[in-house]
Amino acid sequence: MRVMRQLVLSGVSACLLLTAACQSEPPPLEVDALVELGEQLTLKVIAQTKPEVEVKVSFRHSGKRQEFSGIADSSGKAVLSFNLDSLVTGMKHVKPLYVQDERRKRRGRILKSAGVLTVRAWKSGGKVTSKIVGTKYPNRLERRNDSLVCLYPKCRVQTDSEGLEIRIGSAEGLILIFQGQEVTEGKTLKPKVTPFIDGLGLAKAIYRDPKSNKPLKDAPQVILKGVKVRFKNGSEASGDIPVNAYLLARLLAQEMAEVRKGPIAADKAPTGSGIVAVRQADTGKIYDSRVLGKVKQLSDINLIAIQERVTTEVGKCRGYRDSKTGKKAYVTRDREDLKITVYERHTGKEIAAKTIKGRRPSCPSIAFGRYGAAHSSGKLPFKAATRWLKALTAKQ
Repeated sequence: MRVMRQLVLSGVSACLLLTAACQSEPPPLEVDALVELGEQLTLKVIAQTKPEVEVKVSFRHSGKRQEFSGIADSSGKAVLSFNLDSLVTGMKHVKPLYVQDERRKRRGRILKSAGVLTVRAWKSGGKVTSKIVGTKYPNRLERRNDSLVCLYPKCRVQTDSEGLEIRIGSAEGLILIFQGQEVTEGKTLKPKVTPFIDGLGLAKAIYRDPKSNKPLKDAPQVILKGVKVRFKNGSEASGDIPVNAYLLARLLAQEMAEVRKGPIAADKAPTGSGIVAVRQADTGKIYDSRVLGKVKQLSDINLIAIQERVTTEVGKCRGYRDSKTGKKAYVTRDREDLKITVYERHTGKEIAAKTIKGRRPSCPSIAFGRYGAAHSSGKLPFKAATRWLKALTAKQ
């Protein structure tokens, strides 16, 4: 009997001395963390462990530890939420004009802080299970003024002088998708704008008043719907982006100029005799293209006229002296002609061509140039070109 008592006492003593070995195993822990975008920015943590286990989540922001906790239910599930917007403080001293931008910046810093979480789970008096968890962010595009932005990873889809462009901040491998076209960062996607013309009116689409052919006071906009960004993980988000009148006019003129390669909207047979006179870049601003004739929709356009500059030397002006060296100098006289090629819109067939000569330039009293030479150029004969095109329209 004595021997057995000693054995029992020895066992109790061992358990007292080795407390950790006598405790239960640490609880299992599976965690999923994500940010939800609604009226407020919410960090949501879903933990799966054992029933009645306490779960605590923590992260550091601005040098301070932020913590929130909860108890797992009878199924071992704990759902914890934290209002991240509660950390956006000190906005009273920001000027009202900049409050929205400042709020976005501070939200961005908070999201970065909450990107890595420490999650702990334990039962009273038991061992602790600890995990480092990465937060998932929704792949979503938000409209901000005239651009689309990804919240996280950071990116921006915006218009430039040529079309749509994606600019990537902290992310890599993003792809911009629209109308079956795909481009990566640094490349421009040129959307087809003719599908939007019938609802807007062609004259307005190229930023001209249909009666006076002068620039419109109220610039129209086209909303490009269904612009997509594909993220590195293969998921996609979409949004709508506005195209202003200047870009719309430029894109439309560029699209019309493609008639030299083939028909434009071949499925829409012409119902009118209108002409779009497209100025190439070397003849001035491309969005200064003109619409001639009665045009309300794309099918009213029968012809597309491409205007190009042709420079011809017609003589020299002499009797000049270089203001610095005193040496003899001359001025080259260049006549600016306008070459016009007319195509059928729906077939791409060339039907007429004409080069309209400009006026012979006079000799200026003062000229600027290098190496004793300068140029005197005449004006492009746009008015004469318009008269010829209107006469062509009348024949249609």
